[in-house]
Formats: sequence, structure tokens, C-alpha cells
Amino acid sequence: MQTKPTVSRFVAFTFLHHFIDGTVEGTNVYQYRDEYISHDHSFYGNGCPNEWGTDGDGGSTVACLTRIVKTYDNEDQKNGTIYNTQGSTVGTGRAILTDNTDSPDTFCPLGWQLPYSGTGGDYYDKSKSWNYLFGRYSFSSLIYEKAMSYPFSYIQSGYYNWLEGRLFFQNSIGRYWASTISGEGAQYRLLVTGTDFSTNYTSLKSYGSNLRCVYILAITSSTARWKGTLLI
Repeated sequence: MQTKPTVSRFVAFTFLHHFIDGTVEGTNVYQYRDEYISHDHSFYGNGCPNEWGTDGDGGSTVACLTRIVKTYDNEDQKNGTIYNTQGSTVGTGRAILTDNTDSPDTFCPLGWQLPYSGTGGDYYDKSKSWNYLFGRYSFSSLIYEKAMSYPFSYIQSGYYNWLEGRLFFQNSIGRYWASTISGEGAQYRLLVTGTDFSTNYTSLKSYGSNLRCVYILAITSSTARWKGTLLI
């Protein structure tokens, strides 16, 4: 039985079911395929820019060669660590079956949380939501370019599919988890590509996406890191 941490990101880190270090040359990512969304996973390492998810056209199981991704400003960033739903919500997201329900905990440091998303509920358009954030900047056109530019600098870091044990579409697609669950098998997230942008895109809970945490002014609970007084 796994223990659910409640204190800090760094404690939570040690309880992940599988932490894959893909920075090791020749890392076999296929061996970590897993159909059970009850398991929490993370991947840290090289991504793959192609559509078959490894360094060969379906014939290889090895991760690709680089962690570096360009922003729209041509700034170098690393692709970051990728988490599935259980990893991003510290073991709380799998059991949530109702659309537009926020996870009671997220894999963010003390005083931080994942952004809100969804199409309804209490917080999808409030402070700490992507809808609110980008609405404040009054983006009306080319929002995908602006989201990938300073000061946001979202990158197309790709994603990990634990069902297949493969990495996909680095430099083509960026996906970032929200705290909001969209139902039995999926979670809301932000999507950014070279032509598209969405703050309430959904993805299977077994898929892996990046995290971007947002700041909370004050903590009001010692047992849930993200619950606090929200900044306007």
C-alpha cells in the first residue's frame, strides 16, 4: 500500500510508483508501459520529436536524443518532467469520476498548485485558472504564439503514453496538466501547438504531461498543499 505524502513536493517525489530516468543513454522506455491508471508515474529525460515515439520507426524502444526545446522566442528550455494523472495529483485523481471536479491535492511545492481548468464548476474561470490568466492579457489572435513567448514561455515538450510505453511529438505539441478532472478516464490540460491553443483540452489519465504550478498567497490547510487564499 502506498503512502500519500502531504508535506512537500520533495517528499511526494520519493513515493512515485515509477520514476523513469530517461537521461541515461539507451533508456528503454517501452519497458515502462502500464495500462493501470491507479499507478503514479513520472518521466525525466530525453523526448522524441517523431510520431512513433522512439528513436526508430517502430523498431526501437530507446528514447530519443535531446531534452532541449525552443520557445517561440528561440529560447532553449528543457522539456521538464512528465507525469500521469496519479502522479500529477499525488494519487487522488484516478478515483474522481465527475466532470469539472478539482483534485484535492497536486504535485506542486508547498504554497503552489496546478492551474484550474474545465468547462464548468467553481473555479474554471476564476483566479488561478488558465481562462482567467489569458483573459487578463486579452489575447484575441495568435494566442499559441503568445503562450510560447515570454513571459509565459510554454514549450512543445511532447508527451509520454504509458499505455504504449512511448514518447511523442517533442517540438510539436505541449501539454500541461490542470488540477481539474474531466471524468472517469481523463483530466483537463492546456494544449499548445504551432497552430492551436486550448485551456480545456482533455487527455487520458494514463498519458503523461508536464506541470506548471501557480502561486498561492497563504496556506489554509496543513493536509492539502494547494488549498489556500487565492490571489486576484
